[in-house]
Amino acid sequence: MILIFCRYLNLGLNRISEVPENIDNLTKLEELILSNNHIVSLPLTIGNLKSLKLLALASNRITFIPPEIQSLTLKTLKIHNNPISIPLGIDSILSSKISIDGFFKKVFQDK
Repeated sequence: MILIFCRYLNLGLNRISEVPENIDNLTKLEELILSNNHIVSLPLTIGNLKSLKLLALASNRITFIPPEIQSLTLKTLKIHNNPISIPLGIDSILSSKISIDGFFKKVFQDK
């Protein structure tokens, strides 16, 4: 499958409702843009995308960030405009590792 060599994938504005479990087959992926869809949750396999630097999930319906995201080497996480809850302990790990958008900055500054 040719997508295994994909480094940039923009699926924003596509009315996607779920991210497939086998997303981790895209081992070379550095930027994943899934903003402005209907995504409710992320698969735990998202944590296996070790090359990922940018994850854009803004304006979806995501209610939970899986702790597996901690294993990523993200530089940017865009997750504003989601009804999200943050697992205990993940906020300090994420805030020290990546550049985060306005939603998380407010959450971290209020702690």
